[in-house]
Amino acid sequence: MLLTPLFDKAQTDPEYRFDIEDALMLKEYITRHPERKSLVASLLKNGNLSCGSSYTQPYEEIFSGEALTRQFYFGARWLMKEFGYTANTYWNQDVPGRTLQMPQILKKSGTNFLALSRMEKGIFKWYSPDGSFVTTYSAGHYGTDFTPLQRNFYEAAEYIAKNSMSWKGYYEPNADNPVIPLFSDWDMSPAKDYSHLIRDWNQITEIQDEKGNYIPIELPKIKLALTPDFINEFSNNASIIPKHQGERPAVWLYIHGPTHQKAIKASREADILLTAAEKFATANAWTDQSFRNYPVNKLNEAWESRIYPDHGWGGKHGDITDALFQEKYNLARNLAEEILFSNLETSLPTRISSEEIQCTLSRL
Repeated sequence: MLLTPLFDKAQTDPEYRFDIEDALMLKEYITRHPERKSLVASLLKNGNLSCGSSYTQPYEEIFSGEALTRQFYFGARWLMKEFGYTANTYWNQDVPGRTLQMPQILKKSGTNFLALSRMEKGIFKWYSPDGSFVTTYSAGHYGTDFTPLQRNFYEAAEYIAKNSMSWKGYYEPNADNPVIPLFSDWDMSPAKDYSHLIRDWNQITEIQDEKGNYIPIELPKIKLALTPDFINEFSNNASIIPKHQGERPAVWLYIHGPTHQKAIKASREADILLTAAEKFATANAWTDQSFRNYPVNKLNEAWESRIYPDHGWGGKHGDITDALFQEKYNLARNLAEEILFSNLETSLPTRISSEEIQCTLSRL
């Protein structure tokens, strides 16, 4: 519904640009349509598409630090391995919650930009306590530009002009190259064709005043651009970019907290067990002086299952989604237990039962 028409559009229009929010979207698409993998690779390489650096768009506050890091291990790293594509922007449009040290995790993962919404429209540098930051673009409440851009040309043009003035505080009065965003985004919206709007705006050379006189005018040109390219260009030209630091507690705790207790419990257990499993598996590999028995495939499957559930709990037919998410968490926890117990039994001098190991872990 979303990606196939987009790829068809990008093939026929070399100037078209579109942002895909996370790596899982592309991974699931090429799994279903392997014949289109080379096309996706060429569109990413040619700058028609961008893709976010995370695996999904998660509720950050219910992820451990290691699980948040794995978002980019299985996101940006996978995009590089599969397509040779460097992802430098983290998208998390929907969730109104940010964790304190996310800029630090992003920066260390090679991600310099963040695109979000549910916050005041604008651009700022968001800092972690260690001093690292990511340049962050908020489109306002989801995508406040989207609806006005669907109107007739005159109403859309009026909105574009007024919206442009709201960004003047970022630039000196005589700035040479001010860059102003218009962000087309709405929930599950397919690719839009704005060629007529762009053409008509860019062709305006005069306006009529209240007396009927025509006055020559030169408007700033509109062009399609990828969000990472816009944020980079904005950063290079803006004179004033505010700085912020801290977290934003999520206001959607009711979605995944008390109403999904069993699922979230399994996710937290997986967070603890997976890191322990990796440590003991690594210790055994060092002891063996070989990684031939290291459970790399099981660990990858477990971590991908742990970070698979994104922010889409509930909603229409949400019982199906919620059941899948809980199944993924259970799988991650169970695989982690299997790997951990296997490596503990191998590394300990005397064999003990899985029940004794579980009891010890519970006390820890």
